[in-house]
Amino acid sequence: DSRSIIGKLMQEHTSDGRCFYKEYDDSRSQTIGSGMSGSVVTARSRKTGVTYAVKTLNIEMMGVDGMAELRKEVAAMRRLDHPNIVRLFETFEEPETGSIHMVLELCLGGELVQRMMDHEKEGMPEFEAARLVSKMLSALRHCHEHDVVHRDVKLDNFVYEGTAEDAELKLIDFGLSHLCQRGGGGSEAMSGRVGTLS
Repeated sequence: DSRSIIGKLMQEHTSDGRCFYKEYDDSRSQTIGSGMSGSVVTARSRKTGVTYAVKTLNIEMMGVDGMAELRKEVAAMRRLDHPNIVRLFETFEEPETGSIHMVLELCLGGELVQRMMDHEKEGMPEFEAARLVSKMLSALRHCHEHDVVHRDVKLDNFVYEGTAEDAELKLIDFGLSHLCQRGGGGSEAMSGRVGTLS
């Protein structure tokens, strides 16, 4: 079979064999973040001119365990549509470069934890904290209603879509998420150590 393992995994998510670089322009991209298996940069749609965040993962560096995590992340995000959860629009495989591109909603407002640090001296007003917690819980409830368990809920994984004071808060990073069987009625058990050590 000429398709890679990731190709078989992504065939239902890839946009009919279209090439990422024909659809998106990353010539003026900005780096938003990076990790062990890839990076997150900006890219502009050639069709609409809209700028997105693109998470690019190196298949070789991911290994089998990384592939399983990617499978869960993509499947989980495809189930979700909520104003406080970052949206996955489409995915592309580039077999020539051994890369997977995940086209995501662009969030440039920084992490919630940083905004909290900005209120370090006077503290965040209780009303604002309650409003944010309500949004966070709403996002988690939506996940659970769609049989998705995030498993890495922390302030660093909530970001703002923009820099405005009233910018929307978004839950990100579904790399450790778990998909329960649909309609399982809560009978599925999970075990193992996941999340961030700190």
